Amino acid sequence: PGFLYDFVVYPFNLLAPTLVSGFGDHQTLLQSVGWSALINAFAIPGAILGAFLVDIIGRRQTYTLGFAVVAVLGFVIGGARYPLSNIFPLFVVLFGLLQSFLSVGPGDCNFLVASESFPTALRGHFLGFAAAVGKAGAAIGTTVLTQVLAGYEDKVRGQQVLFLIASAICTVGALVVWFMIPNVSFELSVVLHEGVLADFRSIMRRWSRKMLNLRLTWKIMAGTLLIWGFELEGSFEPIRTVN
Repeated sequence: PGFLYDFVVYPFNLLAPTLVSGFGDHQTLLQSVGWSALINAFAIPGAILGAFLVDIIGRRQTYTLGFAVVAVLGFVIGGARYPLSNIFPLFVVLFGLLQSFLSVGPGDCNFLVASESFPTALRGHFLGFAAAVGKAGAAIGTTVLTQVLAGYEDKVRGQQVLFLIASAICTVGALVVWFMIPNVSFELSVVLHEGVLADFRSIMRRWSRKMLNLRLTWKIMAGTLLIWGFELEGSFEPIRTVN
């Protein structure tokens, strides 16, 4: 999933100024950068929302939700790209929501799920490998989607194809996550619950053994003192008075 996510998110972040510049021939560079910064800023509330959802509905569910909503929004933008040419604010809102849900799902869950899926002894190695695969997806996606966009003389048509390709990739990502990623949040909660119970039982057993040893120690000490008392009492002879 990390490969598919980076395949989409990096090109769309880098190409955002180019995508918004297609709405006017007289748009300045500063305006294009400003609009693209606004669109990318939608990722911030998405990341915050995803941070809450991962514990409410689960990792796999949040992961899938993000991919699925991005796929739907991408198909909407791609299918309605020509009508949206006359409604620039609506395009900005839809594109911003697409960026937001990229952060809600895969943006929040990529490293979280990867770190929870591998055993502790191997977590660093496999997490690094997963990150490397994701960055390979970023490089390939940026190259491929840039060439796709440049391959159309009609800018609107190129953007339409770009969004449709991204939606298809996100659809594949949603299916991969739902059918191949374990429901880590539920399994982890079960493991933690069992672990807490096991620790509690272990503590109670140790405490019981300590209390038993303490009672035995006190009994031994009391018996020893009692024996010493009898021995001392028998060693004294009564004092006789001489008339």
